[in-house]
Amino acid sequence: HTWLSTTMGVENMWLHIVEGIGKSNQAIEIFKRNEDSDVAKIAIAQMQVLRSYYYYLMIDNYGDVPYTEVFATAEKMPYRTKREDIYNRLIEVINISIPFLPDAGTVDNNKISKATAWMLLGKLYLNGHIYKGESAPSASDMDSVIVNMNKVIDQSYSFEKDRLGPFKVENSSSKEIIFSAIS
Repeated sequence: HTWLSTTMGVENMWLHIVEGIGKSNQAIEIFKRNEDSDVAKIAIAQMQVLRSYYYYLMIDNYGDVPYTEVFATAEKMPYRTKREDIYNRLIEVINISIPFLPDAGTVDNNKISKATAWMLLGKLYLNGHIYKGESAPSASDMDSVIVNMNKVIDQSYSFEKDRLGPFKVENSSSKEIIFSAIS
């Protein structure tokens, strides 16, 4: 197979992720107008985690990519940021956001909760050595994977007995789905 930047799947994924980052940044700027409000604090935290998820997809699939946390003043010609720097920033932003996020049991699984953030941290730490350009995972990164995954499990998530359960049309009560994107 020959994959180019113009291959439809590669290009469409890039465009989808960039659109998600832009919309997340725009929402953050809107909510920051009332950032003293508890509702705005929650929304900002949720959008920061959502943006972090999109950037996780970017660095996982494309490596060094443009990184921005602004919308209205975004550069017209963004520059690439090292994948390791983005990885470190994502860890920081997610950890800053967690205290403002709702517990998993208090929101539907199509809303970002603490469990969503912990799962994302776990995924980042699991592949952190790749993002940092190291040959093998560090013990501290693997410890962080375990800590964050245990936090997810403590929120009452578990694997479905029916392996196809999470993929059924009526799956809103699935104990396996942490964050469900609906369209």
